[in-house]
Order: sequence, then structure tokens, then C-alpha cells
Amino acid sequence: MNEGAYLGPYIARRKLLIPNGPGKTPSSLRVAKNGVFSFDGDEPVDIRQLLQTQAIQPYTGDIAALEEQS
Repeated sequence: MNEGAYLGPYIARRKLLIPNGPGKTPSSLRVAKNGVFSFDGDEPVDIRQLLQTQAIQPYTGDIAALEEQS
């Protein structure tokens, strides 16, 4: 479904509830509006559709600063 799709990081443009792949705990990830996140690649979601509906957008900020925060 998401072959060739960029896995992130992305910014959530609205609150999201993203299901995780089978066998993962917790079973879903909640992302707040304007939250920065990345996909693992095993989520049963269509990344391209989320981009088209503008639910997410690519993160264009400083990735090094983002990694330092975590």
C-alpha cells in the first residue's frame, strides 16, 4: 500500500489515531495537532491519502534539533 512512500518525519495537521502493525503494543499511536512523528512502514494506513487530504505534511524543520529533543 505504501511502497515508495516517504516514512517521515511528518507534522500532524489535526489530531490523529494511527493503528500500529499486527502484534505491536500499544495497538495505536495518538498524535496531537502539530505533533511531529514518523511511520515505521507496517501501519495499515495510506500515507498518500493522508497527504492528499492534508491530514499530514512533511516536516521541513531542522531534523538534528528534533532528534536532540527526543
